[in-house]
Amino acid sequence: MKTFKYTLAIFISMVLLLPMFLRDVDASPDNNWETFELEILAKTSEFAWRKDNILHLKLLDGSAIQLTDVPYDSKGKNTGYVIHRLVRYIEQSEYFVIGISHRAGSNSVLIDRKSGQRVELDGIAVFSPDKTRFFTIDFFTTGFIRHPNSKHRMQIWKISPSGPTLEWEFQPSFSVWFDVDATWTSDTNIFVARLEHWTYNDGEKTRVRRVRRESDLMPTQRGWLIQDRLPRFPDPPSI
Repeated sequence: MKTFKYTLAIFISMVLLLPMFLRDVDASPDNNWETFELEILAKTSEFAWRKDNILHLKLLDGSAIQLTDVPYDSKGKNTGYVIHRLVRYIEQSEYFVIGISHRAGSNSVLIDRKSGQRVELDGIAVFSPDKTRFFTIDFFTTGFIRHPNSKHRMQIWKISPSGPTLEWEFQPSFSVWFDVDATWTSDTNIFVARLEHWTYNDGEKTRVRRVRRESDLMPTQRGWLIQDRLPRFPDPPSI
């Protein structure tokens, strides 16, 4: 009977976790970024194009940047694997947003078409409606566990005459964020929804609590503020 209960518990856990693993697979950069690139290249063919495994980006001064992909070999292996995808072009500020997929995970780079300046980012830059700021999120997880290659943080950057500057950064100290969804609701407000996974000891044993939270991010005189929307289900533990 105990064996049956143990097996049933494992089965239920797998069923509950399966959608999360599938979401990670379906949302992998190489699956989606190729589609984005095809759409963008069709609109920017005069100064951005792909030939074989090379992405060509033409700057305003006429010079060009070449980003060379190193795909997997016929056996599905390659220690130098790297794929570049043009996932966005910000016309107002003349920025190429490049998604980079590699063996260790994924990240992004922002390339200024005016100067060729490159800024390495945790994730894809999501610009505000007025294009004066952008945020990045890197909360990649495997199930309820933070992925070892994830920086597990959110950053907000501001566009200045000299280029993008980091304005704010947040990294959860006590919980793991996953299923994170963030979007601009105005030029200066960001809505963030996520599920927080807390592991803590209440003096008797280690316990786990998962908290669904929604917050607004807004700038103040002291920097950006995270303000939770209520109610929260359930409240996070006191640590």
